[in-house]
Amino acid sequence: GYLFKDIGNLLSNNLLGNGVGSVTAETRHAANPTDAARGILGFQTGQLLPSHEGFYFKTIFELGIFGLLTVIVFFMIIIYNLALSIKYLEDIRTSLFCALVLSVFLVMIIIGSKGQIIFTKYPANFLFYLFLGIALKLGFSNLDNEKKSN
Repeated sequence: GYLFKDIGNLLSNNLLGNGVGSVTAETRHAANPTDAARGILGFQTGQLLPSHEGFYFKTIFELGIFGLLTVIVFFMIIIYNLALSIKYLEDIRTSLFCALVLSVFLVMIIIGSKGQIIFTKYPANFLFYLFLGIALKLGFSNLDNEKKSN
C-alpha cells in the first residue's frame, strides 16, 4: 500500500539524500508560498520535489538510504534495550512502565509511516524521550545493582 508507494523512484532519486532540512515545512520560506504549497523545494536542484508526509520518506529525502538505515538501527537498539529492561527488572511496576514505553514506541514506529509529527514536534517527542530515558535508566540501574551485589 501507501508505505511502499513510489519507493523505488524515491530511493533512486535520493540515494544520498538532499540535506538536512530540505523536506521540512520551513522550506516554504525558500520558495514563494504558492510553490511551497504544491511541494517541497529541493535546495540542490531548485526544483519542487513531490513528497510523502511520512517520517521514513522524509528521512530518505533528507538523509538518503544510509540515514534511513541509521534510523532503523537506532530503533532496533531502543527496542532491544527496552526489552532487556522489561526482562531484568524485578519490580512489577517498573517493568510495566518499561512495557508501556515500549508499546508507545512501537505505535510511534507505525504512525511514522503516515506522519512525522510524533517524532519531530514538541511536546510528543520531548515526553517520549523523557520517558524512554527513565525506562532505560531503570534497566541499567538494575544491572548495576546486580554487578555490585556479585
